Amino acid sequence: MMTAPACPSCGEKLDAALGAYVEGEKPKPPGPGDLTMCAYCHAILAFTDDLQFRAATAEEIADLDPALRAWLRHVSDHRPPRH
Repeated sequence: MMTAPACPSCGEKLDAALGAYVEGEKPKPPGPGDLTMCAYCHAILAFTDDLQFRAATAEEIADLDPALRAWLRHVSDHRPPRH
């Protein structure tokens, strides 16, 4: 059994992921290089070749569709406090 990958920012185990996509595109399972967001700390992450997580680079974020990039930044900037 595989161990759930951890967020490199907060260390929480992430055992599920949702793909982010632009309206009109068909959702797809995440793959290497795709971006996601930590459900706990809202860090923007990238999937590695072995589907672990690393922090997304500024270039990867800049290459996103502008509407998706704005939404990710908004959610990341307005994360709830952790208990």
